[in-house]
Amino acid sequence: MSRENDWFSMESLRRISPFHLVGFFRHCCVDLNELYGIRLDGACSFHGKNTELLFNKNQFNSAAKKSLKIIIKNPKIMVDEHNKLIRAANRYKKAAQRILRTDLKKLSKKGLADLCTEYAKAYHASHGRYGGHLLQLTEFENELFTKFIHSILEKKIRKHNLTESVGEAFALVSTPEKLTNIQKQEIELFNLYLELLKKPKSLKFFRKHSEKEIEKKLSSLDSSFSRKINRHCNKWLWLPYMYEGPPWEKSYFIGVLSSMARQYLTESEVNLKKGESKELIKRKRGFMKKLPLNEKEKIYFKLLSDSVYLKSYRKDVMYYACFASEKLFSEVGRRLFLSLNQVRHFIPGEIKQAILSNKFSIQELNNRIDFTVIKWINGKEEILTKEKARAFFNKVFKSMKIKKVNKLTGSTAVPGKVKGTVKVVNHPNEIYKMNKGDVMVSHSTNPNLVPAMKIASAIITDVGGVTCHAAIVSRELNIPCIIGTKVATKIFKDGDKVEVNATKGIIRKLK
Repeated sequence: MSRENDWFSMESLRRISPFHLVGFFRHCCVDLNELYGIRLDGACSFHGKNTELLFNKNQFNSAAKKSLKIIIKNPKIMVDEHNKLIRAANRYKKAAQRILRTDLKKLSKKGLADLCTEYAKAYHASHGRYGGHLLQLTEFENELFTKFIHSILEKKIRKHNLTESVGEAFALVSTPEKLTNIQKQEIELFNLYLELLKKPKSLKFFRKHSEKEIEKKLSSLDSSFSRKINRHCNKWLWLPYMYEGPPWEKSYFIGVLSSMARQYLTESEVNLKKGESKELIKRKRGFMKKLPLNEKEKIYFKLLSDSVYLKSYRKDVMYYACFASEKLFSEVGRRLFLSLNQVRHFIPGEIKQAILSNKFSIQELNNRIDFTVIKWINGKEEILTKEKARAFFNKVFKSMKIKKVNKLTGSTAVPGKVKGTVKVVNHPNEIYKMNKGDVMVSHSTNPNLVPAMKIASAIITDVGGVTCHAAIVSRELNIPCIIGTKVATKIFKDGDKVEVNATKGIIRKLK
């Protein structure tokens, strides 16, 4: 039996409700035991807009070590998991697309219930059972797979007298061969700007007017370009949605184009930015050619870069599906006289019964909104609310006493060395603190924090592995990044002057 004081918070999230997290925990605490004999007790807490992912620390460390042994002994298991992940994520995306193109008001009770069931099953497969979490387990707390790859790189660099540091080499070999959706959107927006450069009248309009004025008058000034921005918006507005929105609006894309126009970015400068991602892939391939690997090592390294891409792809599908689910859950709420937030606090499997028989407890849903803990002990699921939930949470989530230190270490996501002023940014409403060149310190990053990441000179996080959001985005932006420090947000505060040596994974506080 897990003791509450043996637990730890693996990650803190914002604005995610029970419906979109239960599948992950059912996989970790039930499926992994069935598939690989990995025993893990876990819990997720929901209070306000805050969510904590809680696990038994000793079990988690044992699970990570066992997962690593499984992968090292037979890496083709992860190759198979990745193939299943792609298929499951694609099914989840199709379920979301079906929701968006269906007139939900015309569905019968059974039709709506069946669509909810289809969505819930697709979600569980993509984010749970086939989510590629075996490798993720090795990374979340102690980055064991990263350290395993580091050990191989150290030997190869030393043996073959390579000039790259381990940090630089790791950043290269972990680079995915495919572009992420964030990169694709940015490239397409750059292409729109290149088209704008060829329209002197419209370009002048973007430079001289506010976003609101541009949005209001652009269709009459340049209807063709306005339609292209609309199409771009409709294609990519879901990217920052995460679990509960909001999505981007047309004004966001107009703002980015307007900013580029006011900076007088030239065609050559934009083409250089467009090519950065492909140039990084080219550099990776060049490095791999001079890094002799045996067949098994080649699989390990491919698993590393594939897992980085697939983590991003699976998350993107999740955000797209959550964007679509707002339409589905709003229709469920309309029929059951419930708010969107109340519907999101159903557990997968409960909605179908609620729709078909109108049997559910509004009080229970409201209790869950107030404070909920869903825990899995010995594979048994239990939902706690209000005082029982608070009691469990308070026993588990005790503040750690952190010693005052002037030096902190973590893992290299992107190498580089900078000095700057710390700004702690955990939520979008804290982005205003960031000035260009500041060092961004965050518990963990997410798509809503990308505007802050883009102007940072370096990024530091408490949690994460090579597949975490901060590692992926900092690589795309080519910004020095150190992840997995565990306590950076507790050690550093706004205004601290620091030296970040991401190549060596060291942060020093300056006097």
